Amino acid sequence: MRNVKVVVEYDGTDYFGFQYQPKVPTVQGELERVLSRIVKERVTVYGSGRTDAGVHATGQVINFRTCGSIPVEKICLAMNSLLPASIAALQAEEVDDDFHSRYSAKSRLYRYDILNRDLRSALIGRYSWHVSRELNVDAMREAATCLEGVRDFESFCTSREDEMTVRNITRIGVDRQGEHVIIEIGANAFLRSMVRVIVGTLAEVGTGKRHWSEVGKILEARDRKVAGKTAPPQGLCLMHVEY
Repeated sequence: MRNVKVVVEYDGTDYFGFQYQPKVPTVQGELERVLSRIVKERVTVYGSGRTDAGVHATGQVINFRTCGSIPVEKICLAMNSLLPASIAALQAEEVDDDFHSRYSAKSRLYRYDILNRDLRSALIGRYSWHVSRELNVDAMREAATCLEGVRDFESFCTSREDEMTVRNITRIGVDRQGEHVIIEIGANAFLRSMVRVIVGTLAEVGTGKRHWSEVGKILEARDRKVAGKTAPPQGLCLMHVEY
């Protein structure tokens, strides 16, 4: 049986997240439908991360196992001929049998886009969070430094899937690019909605609702109620997975 790894991108606006759910459109559901048709057998797709409803990806990694004989160099072409326009396969390769897109991953990089201007946009509203109040990027950077390294992020997750809430943020950057404030966060793994809660908290620092020094106290509290609001999903994108 072959183990195939595929890098995919998608506009998550019209999906109820990556993970399969019955009776609603999901990215995993579309990928399994198409791949099962291509290899002529039932396929289970494993993703590197279960992005929430409305979250996008340019570097989501999946793998699936098949006895099908389609050449690996033709898999992306075949997938893209059947997938909806909002999902595209970018690269495919055969990998060792022990490769798993989620459990083999060493780190993941997410990017969040805040449109920081008075008026909303009709064109990029699907891919950014509109914040009309001017954001103090310097204060947001100071707050972000409190989150780097190995920390307990229980205050920054919306639900706990296990008892372990310690994660290692290897990089976090806050930069202004014209009317956009871009937040990039890389870590060994993420908790449920962790990036969006961090972004929501940093935005409150940027608007002056919180002082940047409060972030350390939020970490210590290990209580979701003391952190900022969860930023909306459309500004978030899974950029890259490291193996």
